Amino acid sequence: MHMRLHPFLSILCLAVLPSCQSSSAPEAVGTLEVTAVDLAPMVPARVVRVLVQEGALVRAGDTIAVLTQAGLRDQVGEARARVTSAEAQVQELERGARPEEITKAEQDLAAATAVATNAAAELARARTLASNNVIAKQQLDQAEARSAEAEARRSSLVLALWLVKAGARAHRPTAAGADLARARSALAAVEANVGDLV
Repeated sequence: MHMRLHPFLSILCLAVLPSCQSSSAPEAVGTLEVTAVDLAPMVPARVVRVLVQEGALVRAGDTIAVLTQAGLRDQVGEARARVTSAEAQVQELERGARPEEITKAEQDLAAATAVATNAAAELARARTLASNNVIAKQQLDQAEARSAEAEARRSSLVLALWLVKAGARAHRPTAAGADLARARSALAAVEANVGDLV
C-alpha cells in the first residue's frame, strides 16, 4: 500500500527533522535555478567584451564584462587639472607675496606719490593764479580734479602695498585647502569609475 503525503506535510517533516539532529545549522542539498538576473554597471557605459558564458558559475566580485565609457579619460584629465590648480593655489597662499610683487607695489606707490605731489603743487599755483584772475575758473577746476585723482590713486596704492605685505586673509588658506580636498575627492570618484569599468 502506497501512501501519498500531502506536500504541506512533507515540508513540515523537512523543517522538523533538522531539529532532531545535534547540528544547529540547517543544511539543504539541491539545485537553485534562477531564470534571469538583472545586472547593471555602476556608471553608464558600453559593453566591450563579455567574459562569462551563460550558465557559468560566478561569485561576488567576479568580472562579468568589460565596459568602456566615452569621455571618461577626459574627465580624469580634467579632474587632475583641477587638483593641480587647487594645489598651486594653496602653495601660493602659504608662500605669500613674492619679493618682486612687493617691489613692484612699492615702485607703483612711489610713482603715484610723485604724481600726487606734482598735482598738489599745480593746484597751489592754479589757486594763486585764479585769485588774481589770471586763469579761468575752469582751469582751477581741472587742477583740483587732477590733484584729487592723483591723491586717490596714491591712497589706493598705499592700501595695495599694505595688502601685498600682509598676505592672504586668514580664511583664504582654509578655503583653498577645502577646495583642494574637494578636487581630490572628485578625482578619486572619477578614477573609481574607471576602475569599475575594468
